[in-house]
Amino acid sequence: MTNLAKASFAWLASFAIVAAWCAAARADGGLLRASDRLGPWRVSIFTSPTPLVAGAVDVSVLVQDAETDAVVPDATVTVEAHSDSSGAIVRVPATSAAATNKLFQAARCDLPAAGTWRFSVEVAQGGNVRCLGFDADVAEPLLPSGELALWIGWPVVPIALFLVHHRLVRLSRVAIDSLPAKNRLSGG
Repeated sequence: MTNLAKASFAWLASFAIVAAWCAAARADGGLLRASDRLGPWRVSIFTSPTPLVAGAVDVSVLVQDAETDAVVPDATVTVEAHSDSSGAIVRVPATSAAATNKLFQAARCDLPAAGTWRFSVEVAQGGNVRCLGFDADVAEPLLPSGELALWIGWPVVPIALFLVHHRLVRLSRVAIDSLPAKNRLSGG
């Protein structure tokens, strides 16, 4: 295998590993959608992926004491999403167990359709209940990974053909050079 082939293979392998890792990464955070002081708390809401697409959406909520900025781990958090177009409602409790970063409380919402969705996050603790919301446009789901791989991976074919051609040319030159001079084709 030539140095060019090894380098090409290394780049493709690195890209595949990074792409697979990024697709599997879960976000406690993401895009900040809303942050406000609600009574005794400061509530910050993050969503992932960016942009939002129909299917699995991670909504992460950080609840802090408004005076000290200390995290409030025992607050009960519920995420509700309502579709303007289809009327679908998704209601999911957010927990620190679902979050990678245990300072957050996360909920995985499965949004069945694209369109404008109204998100509402309810925070409750000791009889004190507050809500914070935001609207978000949700796009159509991305292509399945198999179809996406075809679009991303198509350059592999011409690169492979080039490498095969390069190898065949090199082998034919070696074969021609090994022939006796009288058997070689003359150049004119």
